[in-house]
Amino acid sequence: THCISSAASDVYKRQGLQRVNTSVANELGKHLSVKIYSLQNSKNEMETSVPVVYGESGNLEHRFVQMLKALNSIYRLTSSKNSLLVIKYQVKKLINYIKLHDVSTVVLSGPSILFVSEIKKKIPDLQCILWMHSTYEVYTEKYFIASKIQFTSSIVKADKIVCLTREDKSKYSNFNINTTYINNPNIIYNDGESSSLNNKVISFVGSLNIEAKGLDYLLEISKHIPDDWVIKVAGEGKDQKVLERLKVNNVIFVGGLSGKDLEKHYLNSSIFISTSRWEGFGLVIIEAMSFGIPIVAFNTTGSREILLDSKFGILVENGNTDQM
Repeated sequence: THCISSAASDVYKRQGLQRVNTSVANELGKHLSVKIYSLQNSKNEMETSVPVVYGESGNLEHRFVQMLKALNSIYRLTSSKNSLLVIKYQVKKLINYIKLHDVSTVVLSGPSILFVSEIKKKIPDLQCILWMHSTYEVYTEKYFIASKIQFTSSIVKADKIVCLTREDKSKYSNFNINTTYINNPNIIYNDGESSSLNNKVISFVGSLNIEAKGLDYLLEISKHIPDDWVIKVAGEGKDQKVLERLKVNNVIFVGGLSGKDLEKHYLNSSIFISTSRWEGFGLVIIEAMSFGIPIVAFNTTGSREILLDSKFGILVENGNTDQM
């Protein structure tokens, strides 16, 4: 049995990591025995053709995990460190599942990538593959800034590292020669339709996380577009209510979209904009490109990879809203 473990906060929300995890698991499941292991019980908004196993056994355990999250938040506020209480507990459950069900390979993403050493200590013969959805710099300087030693130990001891770009392959290879890169696949269905490019609409797709997706930049940019143009924002996330309360005239929040609704969002736009401060890849950029939409993006590791240093779109200095 092969197991893809996702440790994102909302495992089956319609976000890039979750969508790609599900798509790849579904494809691998056509040839191998594959299960998706969700570290917590989230509402499944994705179409899965392989079994999904939930790490939390019921409401009582879910409430226990929420209590651990509260304790971890208090610890972070008082010490400026992350105790990793929640993920440690969740990985312990994952280890028990792997032992009980004779899993031969586990693909780790999200915070669970920190725990290769612990997993290998308990199950030495298990093949551990790390699927790195963010850049090396983002992991070491942001997400795991308080766990750099643990992070380095994991990437050294992993059996294989899969990252998303050539640039990141060169960085991870300094720690583990068994590193490769695989670009994220385009997982949106398109039967050949292209945007007419006649609508005065700039589209944005992404999680509503102001810092990561540069939505403060997007709102600043909106002040300088022609009066008869609008920016339509598709997505949901932790900063949704804050953004919607701002009520910027030419920015329209259309909510989280999928399937035909997301296709229409792309088809009705004439420009796609990416204002992310960082991107491991940038799945939405290749989705927009598949509908023939011109791309304007801040220069990140992901956008550089996809646009081949401005060959297939316009790259703008990161954070330069005047140039954008």
